[in-house]
Amino acid sequence: MNEANRLRRPLALLLLTSLIGLAACKQEATPEPQPAATVEQAPRLQSLAALDDQPLPRRQLEIQSWRTEEGARVLFVESRELPMFDLRLTFAAGSSQDAGTPGLALLTNAMLDEGIEGRDVTAIAQGFESLGANFGNGAYRDMAIASLRSLSAKDKREPALALFTQVVSQPTFPEAALQRIQNQLLAGFEFQKQNPGKLAGLELFRQLYGEHPYAHPSDGTEDSIPAIGIDQLRAFHTRAYSAGNVVIALVGDLDRGQAEAIAAQLSSALPTVWLLYTSPSPRDTERTRM
Repeated sequence: MNEANRLRRPLALLLLTSLIGLAACKQEATPEPQPAATVEQAPRLQSLAALDDQPLPRRQLEIQSWRTEEGARVLFVESRELPMFDLRLTFAAGSSQDAGTPGLALLTNAMLDEGIEGRDVTAIAQGFESLGANFGNGAYRDMAIASLRSLSAKDKREPALALFTQVVSQPTFPEAALQRIQNQLLAGFEFQKQNPGKLAGLELFRQLYGEHPYAHPSDGTEDSIPAIGIDQLRAFHTRAYSAGNVVIALVGDLDRGQAEAIAAQLSSALPTVWLLYTSPSPRDTERTRM
């Protein structure tokens, strides 16, 4: 054996020993595979029939109710989940109270936030927006509403309520705003003439209710809308947007004392006159029985 072979043999043995040691370390570091744990799965819903006998989840609501000194009915639900509250005033001031002037209730409601003392429609909108509050209104056949959504923190709640109270109780009915809304309604009537579904609905109510106030459209007619003036709006507001003709609904992050204070603030600011038009009951005709 020459000198080179004698040198290679110890090197080969050293390399083989190193490889065996690495393999042993790897085997010790790698855990043996364990059997997979059995996971119990909830049974899948196979048919909606399986839900027939199960009661629906319900949230128990504690609705508190009282009347203000002026006669307004109040409904209140305390809900502390979010730092905000919703307020809605519902008046019996829909188109059934138009008393022969179709569109009077709609125009009165639409004009609420068009102007108050010292603020026009833009300033009113900016006032609510700066407080993170939202004002809403609408008029229908049997009712008219005004609503407010606001944060419940005192520095946001109180100015939002003050502005809302003034908008609902003391609108100024600006002449320019009335003309603008009247023009919008008249443009809408022209569009209705191209809408067969709308025309059919109007005719259906005329056929069903005849001379009853439900028969005329809530948004008025081409003849009635231009003839309505500021004095008519003020008179309708005085007799229909009164404390004795409203339901005040409050839901949100308020306690009973705060809710009572809000209701009292609103009720005392509304007109006290309550002179609603008593509409006759719809007549029973052959068409309504069919």
